[in-house]
This record gives sequence, C-alpha cells and structure tokens, in this order.
Amino acid sequence: MTLFKCKIVDILVGVIFLSASVLLPHQVLAVTECDCSSDAASPPFLAAGASPNLLLLIDNSASMLDMGYIDDTKESWECFDNTFDNTESYTGYFDNTKWYQYDNSVYAGDVAAGITTNAGRFVPFSAVLPGAAQNVGGTLYTSADMVVEMWENPATVWNVDLYTTGKILNWATASKLDVEKKILTGGKYDETREVWTSEARGCAGYRFIKEISLVSGGTNYKLTMGILAGDNDITQLEIFKISEDGYDNYGDCATAVEEVLFGTGNPQNAVGNCIDPDNDADNSEKQVLIHSTTDCWKYWKGDLNNWPQHTTTLLDKCGDVYASGVDPREISPSDPSYACYGDSIAGTDYIGRCWTVGTVCPEVVCADDNDPAVPEQSGGSPYYRCNTNIVQYCPKSNYKKGACNVAWRVYYAPGTCPEDAGAGWVGGYSGVGVIPAVLETCVEDAMIAYCQGIQAPQVVDPSDLVVNPTNSATSVGDVYNLPAILTDAGVVGGLGEPIAKMNGLIQKDAATSVPEGLLQKYASQIRIGAMAFNNDGSYSECDATLFDPYVTYNCDDDDNEDGTYLVQEMGGNTADLIVNINDIKADSWTPLAEAMFNAIGYFT
Repeated sequence: MTLFKCKIVDILVGVIFLSASVLLPHQVLAVTECDCSSDAASPPFLAAGASPNLLLLIDNSASMLDMGYIDDTKESWECFDNTFDNTESYTGYFDNTKWYQYDNSVYAGDVAAGITTNAGRFVPFSAVLPGAAQNVGGTLYTSADMVVEMWENPATVWNVDLYTTGKILNWATASKLDVEKKILTGGKYDETREVWTSEARGCAGYRFIKEISLVSGGTNYKLTMGILAGDNDITQLEIFKISEDGYDNYGDCATAVEEVLFGTGNPQNAVGNCIDPDNDADNSEKQVLIHSTTDCWKYWKGDLNNWPQHTTTLLDKCGDVYASGVDPREISPSDPSYACYGDSIAGTDYIGRCWTVGTVCPEVVCADDNDPAVPEQSGGSPYYRCNTNIVQYCPKSNYKKGACNVAWRVYYAPGTCPEDAGAGWVGGYSGVGVIPAVLETCVEDAMIAYCQGIQAPQVVDPSDLVVNPTNSATSVGDVYNLPAILTDAGVVGGLGEPIAKMNGLIQKDAATSVPEGLLQKYASQIRIGAMAFNNDGSYSECDATLFDPYVTYNCDDDDNEDGTYLVQEMGGNTADLIVNINDIKADSWTPLAEAMFNAIGYFT
C-alpha cells in the first residue's frame, strides 16, 4: 500500500482519480521526494492544525465490473481464463489463507410476488482441507485448493458440494470494482449480516469463463465456472458439470468470432461449431443465435441485399420458442434466442415485437402487505406491485426515477386468469405461405435494433470494446458484445446448462475484525470527500450536432447527465462516506474531462 501512502502527499489539496489502472494488484508507481516514514504527510504551506482536503474521484464506469484477474496472453475478447496459480496471492473479499464452503441453507425473506429467494453465501470452513466432503456416495474431485463432490439425486438432478480456498475464489470472482472498494473501505460490507457483497458482470454482461484442473481416481478433470451478474450486479458463480475436456469448444468459439469480425465468407458454419457442437438442428434457441448472428454479420458489412436473409427461419424458430411457453417479453440477454425478445404492446425491442402474446397467467400471489404505490425489486423483472388478484411488473430497463415508462405488465393470481385472447404473428402469418409485408417490415426493423444492440451496448464504456478490428480490410468495424455472446452460448452448447449457481456473498469469520481500508485509516488526518460519474454519462454525445454513432440509447432519459455527482462533501461523516462509496454502482462510461472540470469547480 506504499503507493497510496506516498501518492496522497502529492494531492492532499487536490483530486485523485481512482481507477482500475491505479488499483489493480502488482501496479507499481514511482514517487520521488516522498517522506512516508509516518505513513502520511501534509503539505508544508498548511497552517498549523489545518487538515488537508482530499476529493476522491471514483471510477464507476461499467468496465469496473469486469474481472480483476484475466489471462493477459489471450485477446481480451476471449473471456476465458485457466491460469490460476497456487503460488500467487489474489486480492479480493475472500481470505487467501482460509477454506470456504458454499452454504445454500440461508434464505432471504419473501418478496412481493410471494417468491422465496435463495440467499446462499460462502462461509469460512474450519478444516485446513476437507476430507470426504458430504460423503454421500458422490464422486470427489480434488486439488490443493479445492474439493468438489458431485452426485445425482434424483437421477436427473446434479448436486454439488463445494469446498475451496479463498485464493481460488478471489481469482475466479473478484472484479475491478471489488478491488477498488476493498482498498478504499475494506469492501462492500454489511455490518448487520457480517457479509461482503461481490459485484461483477462477467464479460460485457455475459459469462466470463474460468477453468481449473482437478483429479479423481488418478484421472485429470476440468471444472468450468461461469462468472456473471446476478440481481443488482451481485456476482454469480456458476458451476458446470465436471468433464475431462472442459470448455473444449473454446477454440471453435474464438474462430467463430474471428470469422465474423475478419472473415470474407459466410460465418454461419463457424458460429454453429461454437454454440452447437453436437449439430442439434432441432434446438430452436441455438438456431436463432446462429441465423441472427449471420444476418447481423451481413448488416455490419453493409450487405443489405435481400436482408434479413433468414426471416423465414427466424420466424419459424422464434415461433417454436414461444410455442414452448416462453413469453417473448421474458427472454433474457444471456439466452441464445435473445433475438426473439420483444413486446408487441409497446412495439419495442426485437422479433418479439412482431408476436402478439396471449394472456400471460403464471401462478403468483400478491403479498398481503405489499403497497401498490411502492414497487419492490426482485428477480429478472425487478419492479413489482400488487393490486387485487394481480401482480404488475416493470422491466428494470423501463423503470426510471420511480416510474415505469411503459405500460405495467400484468400477471394474474391462480384461478383469476381470463380466457386466452390468442397469440400469433402480426399480419396473421401462420408459418406457411407468403410472409405478409407488415410482418417482413416488422422483422427487418427488429433485426436492425438487435444487430445495433450487439454492436454497441446501452452504456458505451470505451473499455467495453472487446475487440477493435478496424485494421483489417475485411473488418465489420467496432463490435462490443458479440464475442461475449458467442462465448456465453458456446460454453452452454458444449457443457450444457450450469448445475449450480452461487451468490457472491461472503460471510465474515467470527474471529476476524471488521474490515478496514484506507478511508478508515486516514479519515482522522484528512478531510475526505468523493465524486463519481453520473449514470450513463453521455448527455453531450446525445446532442444532434455532436452525434456519436455508438450513443443510440438512453438519450431521452431524464437521468442521463455528463460529468460527476457529489457522493459526499469533504469533511463529512466517515461512516457515511464509507457506506456511500460502497453503494456506488458501476453504470456509467468514463466522462473524465467533464468529471475533472466538475471536481476543480468544487474547490473553486
């Protein structure tokens, strides 16, 4: 921590910008003429008894939710790391010297729709090395830092008992934001529950794949893990079924990305090899991703002759997805059939906008104490409110400043669902014959929106650009999300769906002191305040006269602003500052020039 002790001397009456480049481990900064003998020093021109001022400019750009530890020998867009090193030390919320067990017996309270949410957490394990784990007759897989037992009970359901060192868990799950908060405050810590909360988004919002080697019965195996964001950006660790080969179609997925971004020929076969190595033509979800990616490739290259090329196939496969009981409004970005997502009522999003849904009647019950005027947050569609016999919800992307900017969607309580009003494609298309012009136009508009969404996410953080292939003569240009999408679908295509999902919640050891960071250590000597980037942070770029082609979303949002907001003024309560910094969300890009202007203005 010498870096911070000395660096503080240079900016005691100024601003320090805290970003991943400063905070990540092993970063070395040469500081000259710095007397660190007492850990901190004050400028000589301060009057006696006057405390120096320090304004922290916190980097809360979206990329701070990216992984803190990656394989730097791979391209950044590959989203795959198998380089865990037992001899290294990895900073994070877990203690490198302790073992942990995932305890999924802890549950959260009921949420508005009457659902009980599993709130399992990692808890310190007393033994140096677990012996036979749960000893339920499953197969044990071991290494010096992990013991995993897997068994089937009943026959089609896999169970996982996981014991691992904090060293592996830090390597696997720690994000840049975790490291930043760990250094500043000791981490995002709830003193009441004595739990740290890890925050990460994986790879551009999709899975980042981590893989380690284990042994069972003298045979080498690979444990594949997916890291992605759960509710409220809480890190989610997924465990895939252990296999000898692991994520062995990784090479095919890397090839598929290169074919899409640099290739001269149709990449359909390469994409298929990545996400559907078993060539399962009957899997409608995978077929949607294969054909939508191919159409987007043509769109990015400007080849719009007879485009979209696969309209009939996409209508057929999306129709199969809907017929299986999937509501097009509920399809998540991590689903291979995400091109089928959409809302016909609002007329927004992707191909789902072209499908008229029937009445949606899942069995839900309103909590008696739920106030319809105060929406509660839970699950993938986070804002719920209850009225008589129904539950209404608003997607997170549409909930702004305490209001839903689209019509609230309705779920009915058991026994109160009206008759199905029918469902189908606009224009009455039944899947046979000529596609009506109104449907063709709808699909074309939907696919333009989908391809633009893959190319540039809502919040454009420059470091989200996982590949910038503009040096290639055959390049399709800047593409942000596609490599992560193919990696995400590829690991599921090769290994199947994960068999366990674990929350990034870490229980403090009872014998361990309450965590502290630099703020707790120096707050008595320095008047510390903090700023952070505003939500989105792209207001200027939305100006029509300064149009940035990648800023195509959120320009109409009332809360889209440039620059920074004041997290807490200098000299305020230290406990409040710690809470406020820990509550900061990484949901912006990096309007650094405007932010520095705001920070200087704060002093003047």
